[in-house]
Amino acid sequence: MTRTKYNFPPLLIRCEGISVIGVAAFIICLIIVITVTLLVLRAGKRAAYEITAKHDLRQFVEFEKAYYAENDEYLGEEGDIISNDPDKTSALSLEEFTPSDGVTITIISDDPFIVISKHNKSNVVFEYNFEEGIIKQRQEEEWEKSTIREN
Repeated sequence: MTRTKYNFPPLLIRCEGISVIGVAAFIICLIIVITVTLLVLRAGKRAAYEITAKHDLRQFVEFEKAYYAENDEYLGEEGDIISNDPDKTSALSLEEFTPSDGVTITIISDDPFIVISKHNKSNVVFEYNFEEGIIKQRQEEEWEKSTIREN
């Protein structure tokens, strides 16, 4: 009995039952899975930073509302910040409220009383206007442009 010898094209060279194309396809699939996983994790981290900044803003708003109910004025003035960031000097030092790591809350207006919250690892700004009573979410660049137009 004679053996038939097959002439494989160069890309289909077989090494002990595994083709080079099979290995290449596996590597490409592995790279795709790793890339998608990293993108999902990164988006999840970014969302966590945004949730933290929004939560801290809500907590600060509740604190300010309680303070206003007792004193008929809000605590702080335009430009004051409260932060847990060692690189920033907080103008407000509150025992009842401390923002999460990386979150800075800034009073941007006295009349109407408006505060913003931002996490240093996110480009999203949350704004609360005490007259409107709603939280607005904007990208940092969009927020900066709107404040320039208003001034």
